[in-house]
Amino acid sequence: MTRLAGLFVAALLLTGCSGTPTSSPASEAERKAKEAADAAAKAGKAAREELQKETRQKIDDLDRQLKEWDKKVQAASGDAKAKLQKAYDDAKAKRDALAKDLDEFGKASADAWDRLKDGLKKAGGEAADAFKKAADEFK
Repeated sequence: MTRLAGLFVAALLLTGCSGTPTSSPASEAERKAKEAADAAAKAGKAAREELQKETRQKIDDLDRQLKEWDKKVQAASGDAKAKLQKAYDDAKAKRDALAKDLDEFGKASADAWDRLKDGLKKAGGEAADAFKKAADEFK
């Protein structure tokens, strides 16, 4: 019986008197690294969703502008109509390219989206430039 009591005491000393396992510095570092990785992934997802939301809003705004311009193209005639139609077509092509990039961006893996976001931002800038140029024609 005393031998059994001695083994019990030895076991308590080896595991710690609290009865709960202690964490090693390595497991603590692993836990902190996992928490940091989770936080980074969450921030990346939020940034991705925000960029998608902003781009969808830009496309909606461009669609409204195209609708107004289409009415003006239809009302025009002769050389003015041809000039307006070209400006409209150029702006719509940039809008369509932006929508295509947004679609690809939405389908991309988390690893690939970082690479694609620059392209999406560039397409948004190009669409904005095309619409500014077209706006001059529609004045």
